[in-house]
Amino acid sequence: MRAAGFETQSALSRKSGVPQPTINRILKGLGKKGPETETIKKLAAACNVSASWLIDETSESRQAGSDAYNAGPEQNLPKGKYVAIVGIGQGGADGYISINDYLPGDGDGYIYTYSRDPGAYGLRVRGDSMRPRIKSGEFLVVEPTSEAQPGDDVVVKLNNDKALVKEMLWVREDEISLGSINNGIPPITIQLADIRSIHRVAAIVPRGSALLKARE
Repeated sequence: MRAAGFETQSALSRKSGVPQPTINRILKGLGKKGPETETIKKLAAACNVSASWLIDETSESRQAGSDAYNAGPEQNLPKGKYVAIVGIGQGGADGYISINDYLPGDGDGYIYTYSRDPGAYGLRVRGDSMRPRIKSGEFLVVEPTSEAQPGDDVVVKLNNDKALVKEMLWVREDEISLGSINNGIPPITIQLADIRSIHRVAAIVPRGSALLKARE
């Protein structure tokens, strides 16, 4: 918890939306069942780690009855690293975003992350089209080589140079369904042949976070 920049359980509760008593039970390993998947996803986003990693670690630690689970997830975090913030994602009223890459030497600096993806990068968000989940001025940690699963937020780049930040709902043989993050726009279905890339959003980092580092 402290490794992710949270000094108290209350601070983590405010950021993640998970009640403090629930966080306390998780850290102490109380209860017969592990945390709900949605709870893990909220905590993972707040702590800047992937939900899938946190779910796996939580499950394995509880089954083994290890002290690592009782000590909290920060004891088993992968080695952290700084990833560059490479551009700005400007949200639009039509549900699409424009991604403007920074020139070499420019940009908003770096994000400290525990992502295992060697190609992980950061994006700064502008605009309110993705509220309340993603606010203007916040940052995304994006994993280009991690396989996205239904329920994950994703950055989708299309062959026509348009882009979206959406929730992946489902994938079939030749098409994908994407849901609006702010529920203001109906889900859309896109042919996979029209998509250039799908990158998984691993974390949302607020402005002023201790995980941010200015470019020197």
